[in-house]
Amino acid sequence: QAVVTTGSPAADTTAPADTAALTTDPPATEPLATDAATTVPESTVPPAEDLPTLSFTPQSAGPLQVTASQCTVEGIPDGVPGASVESFAIDATHAYVPTEGGVAVLAFTAGADCSMTLDASIGDGGVLATPDEVDSVAVSATGRLAAAGLFNTTVFDVAAGLSYTCDQVTGDVDITADGTQVMTSFPGSPVEQYSLGDTTCGEATTVALPADIVDVYYVAYDGTDLFLGGQGPDDTIYAGRASGGVLQWKVGNAEVGGPGWIGWVHGLVPCDGGYCIVDTNTDKLIVTDAAGVLRAEFSISELIGERMFYETAELGPDGALYVLATAGAPAGAGGSNEGNSLVRIEVTG
Repeated sequence: QAVVTTGSPAADTTAPADTAALTTDPPATEPLATDAATTVPESTVPPAEDLPTLSFTPQSAGPLQVTASQCTVEGIPDGVPGASVESFAIDATHAYVPTEGGVAVLAFTAGADCSMTLDASIGDGGVLATPDEVDSVAVSATGRLAAAGLFNTTVFDVAAGLSYTCDQVTGDVDITADGTQVMTSFPGSPVEQYSLGDTTCGEATTVALPADIVDVYYVAYDGTDLFLGGQGPDDTIYAGRASGGVLQWKVGNAEVGGPGWIGWVHGLVPCDGGYCIVDTNTDKLIVTDAAGVLRAEFSISELIGERMFYETAELGPDGALYVLATAGAPAGAGGSNEGNSLVRIEVTG
């Protein structure tokens, strides 16, 4: 899973989602409700005709071929709530999206004709309730879900129908494949890791980070190593992979507009035997080989037919990238709402 911070040193202008707390009292461990009659609250998302209509043009560079398509989303108006959504998570069968009151759970079908449909059999009509608004979500291969907000993180064992809340765990979250550890990060703060028990989180331990990237703002965990985005001692923005606090590789360019130049890392996941890096600021999909050597880069707006804000990227069970893309639309009185689309990008070659 990828954990994304949407701040930027250069050109991030998307308004953050509202993070006002509802309550800070953690709930006791209890079964999840299964009232299928409950529906998701009405969204303030603008009408579909006011949102960008995506069109897809395959791209190539040498042996690399890149194709894209848009996933259909049903059960939540226009896919996700009207505010910009900063995080989502997917596993083999479901997608998890922050929504009003908690996390929406949608049955997920991967592939070029990908789809997400609200699964009313889970939680309260398809929503796992949380004590506070959720900003970041991550799911393990075992079905354990971490849903983090400004004041705490709620951990769900979706299959068993149980949950508990950890007040000490805040920030952007990622989770190990076996669901036993959750990692949290926030720009300018130490990266911390907590063990996850059946009813509570353990104490924090600090995760070792490489000295080669002095200002880390993006962290994701692949089960073994860390994927990082941040600024090096030379002020260049880099993306890289680290193991045991040692940087294995990094890609970046001090030359503005040069090959591999990065403005801000919004997603970094394995793809086509190497890695794919998504950067909103430079409108790029950067592809490297397994050693982190630059192979090619592509304009995402040319690929999907619209310049959008690429909030985050997740690795799908089919090996493709699933990118959460956001664009604004007029809401009247000089304001705007945010509309969100889920785009599938496949890299081959």
